[in-house]
Amino acid sequence: MIDTYFQLFSKVLSTGNLNLSEKERIKILNLLKEENYEEAGINVDNENLPLSSIEMYLLDKPELKFLKSKIIEIVNDFMKNTMKYNYNDFKITTSWVAKSKPGNQSHWHNHNNCFYSGIYYADTHKNCGNLRFSSFQNKRNNLIVSEQNVLNSDDFYIEPSDNKIVLFPSEMFHAVGKNNSQKDRYSIAFNVVPIGVIGKGDSQLKTYNYIVEEGKDG
Repeated sequence: MIDTYFQLFSKVLSTGNLNLSEKERIKILNLLKEENYEEAGINVDNENLPLSSIEMYLLDKPELKFLKSKIIEIVNDFMKNTMKYNYNDFKITTSWVAKSKPGNQSHWHNHNNCFYSGIYYADTHKNCGNLRFSSFQNKRNNLIVSEQNVLNSDDFYIEPSDNKIVLFPSEMFHAVGKNNSQKDRYSIAFNVVPIGVIGKGDSQLKTYNYIVEEGKDG
């Protein structure tokens, strides 16, 4: 009888809640509505793509300093207490607004030049489009299962809700499902990198200079 299971080489996705007040959430949402937007990605098939803010360092804005602080606190807590990456701190690099109008949906994609990525949902509605993940593994046999669980699934989705935060490895392929509501959905996406010394020996990388050159706190 099999009685022990090991989820080997897992990609760890986590969710939580920023527990912002309604006043804080509305303040954020009003700022997001004032941003300038363009289509997210290259539209090759006349698709109804969501919009992305032109601003790629959104969380560096002084009026969103409180939000950035809350996010980076959660990121560092997850990295150190769950993943046990206790020899590094973590810094947000790029951050931008994702705006999904009714009928919008995104391509499958992942993020380069970063370690983890995240999403904060500022304004959501029922059926506004789930966050979808897929392994795209080249399996030898694609068997039908009687019940999906974390041990046998190749696909996974998260339903958006106000103030929810999602963290996932940047290499994971993800997409935003179709917004079937009658309202726009607003979220903030961001990328995270480790800072300090990474690796050892002839594969060691020091990233202290990045912080000095940028001249901004994390």
